[in-house]
Amino acid sequence: MSEARLLGTGLIVVSALGFGTLGLSSRGAAEHGLDTFGYVAWRSTLGGLAILAGVAVAAAMGYPALARRGGVPRREWLALGAAALMGAGLNLSIFAAFGRTTIAVALITFYSFPALVTLAAVRVYGEPLDARRVTALAIASMGLILVVLAPALEGGDLQLDAAGVGLAFTAALFQTGYALVIGRGFKSIPSGLASGLIVVVGGLVGVALALIAGQANRLWLPFEAEVLWPWVFLAAIIGAAIPTAANVTGIRLLGPSRAAILMMIEPVVGVTLAAVLLAERPVPLQFVGGAAVLIAGVILQVERRSSVAA
Repeated sequence: MSEARLLGTGLIVVSALGFGTLGLSSRGAAEHGLDTFGYVAWRSTLGGLAILAGVAVAAAMGYPALARRGGVPRREWLALGAAALMGAGLNLSIFAAFGRTTIAVALITFYSFPALVTLAAVRVYGEPLDARRVTALAIASMGLILVVLAPALEGGDLQLDAAGVGLAFTAALFQTGYALVIGRGFKSIPSGLASGLIVVVGGLVGVALALIAGQANRLWLPFEAEVLWPWVFLAAIIGAAIPTAANVTGIRLLGPSRAAILMMIEPVVGVTLAAVLLAERPVPLQFVGGAAVLIAGVILQVERRSSVAA
């Protein structure tokens, strides 16, 4: 495996681990009164500022962490803006879907995005749709179905709502566009700077929507309930800053489709954390599903003989 692919794989796994904590932090925040808009606003704003602070430190130390003045084409700034807006739309759509339908249904619908990215990347970037990639996608998809749907099917708690499914699929479309744009949309902009701007825009959108919805008072809730701060910082640093920076760099190194399939590890992480920290006991089929997702990741990373020989 090349160094770039190894680094990219590691970064995507790190991002999946970080994003996998969002269920934990969002639940903890909700239990203390911080609703969706407030959670998104705090998570993204603080997370984005943390990334940009790291970029500033790196630039002060002499690393090329900032975009060169006049060195970035206007179309790349527009592409970055589009990615930021798609990221914000993704967050709002999936959280809204969770409120309308069973989380398992929303997640399964949302995780149609690896297939969408894989198919679109063939057309947009000329990425190969070879047997290995298709096999990995199929195994990971079946594993994900077992991980997410097994508890709901066993307990009979499966609520279908057309609007909820539509919102989850909208989130999948946003994620597809986001991954494709990040892949090659703004090559001249360093990954750290791009990540920080993407996350900050998501925070500003969350603040704006909270104000429009008349929930401005909820934005100040952490100052009134100090018990919220650990959940806010968990969401901002572990659930936004670190995984977003890792994800953007990983997609650039691996390409959109390979990265999207590897991201299917995220729900496995979420289920594992729920089992360990929230005493939510997984059912046996979830272990089988989790193993399938991991096996798919291994298949995806195995070098073909022709590429090794080259």
